[in-house]
Amino acid sequence: MRTQVLSGGQRVRAVFRGNWGYLCAAVGCILTFVLLFQPWLATGTAGTDGSIYANAFGRLHVTTFYVDLWAQTPPPTSSASGVWGILTSVAIFVAVCSLVVNWVTRTEVLTHVATVATFFVAVLTIATAVYLDSKGDDLTRAVSFGSARDPGTQIGLLLRWAKGHSTYPAPGFRQVSWATASLTSYVVLACAISMASTMAAVAQWIQGRRNHRA
Repeated sequence: MRTQVLSGGQRVRAVFRGNWGYLCAAVGCILTFVLLFQPWLATGTAGTDGSIYANAFGRLHVTTFYVDLWAQTPPPTSSASGVWGILTSVAIFVAVCSLVVNWVTRTEVLTHVATVATFFVAVLTIATAVYLDSKGDDLTRAVSFGSARDPGTQIGLLLRWAKGHSTYPAPGFRQVSWATASLTSYVVLACAISMASTMAAVAQWIQGRRNHRA
């Protein structure tokens, strides 16, 4: 029995020997995939008419008072494409599958595929962040009231103030502050993890080539 336990432990160590970098890369890719569903872009502060949260797949969570509902020119609708998030997910799927299979087979082809796939995961994660950051102004305009001179907008502002949801933006009466859209901490974490996964896979690949030459 003890011999069998030892041999089983040796087999486990044999599987993971020389693959710790790929193991870390696989775990990092899975964590990156989970973070894709978290809010990546946040809009809306004081002075706007609501807020929008968008994830990497372009899914929006909107909160607004519809101040411009009766205005002559209502606020524009907003949308964010989820193409970059989908491409990142595909790269993560390829990377994780190739890394897992390569633990057992250890073929040179899968080693290259796993390394390249983790590199594309990092690149596409950053590209997704850049794309969402470029959509910040459009999303902010969708939850900002338009011209205060519009009678419909004035009615909406007064109703919002009467309900106690916000102060009335009277000129020269009080200070109002607002900020543009910004990326959340989930973006920074996802980019950092994806880049760390790439470095782990590349380091493991370099070590493997050195061992092969030796």
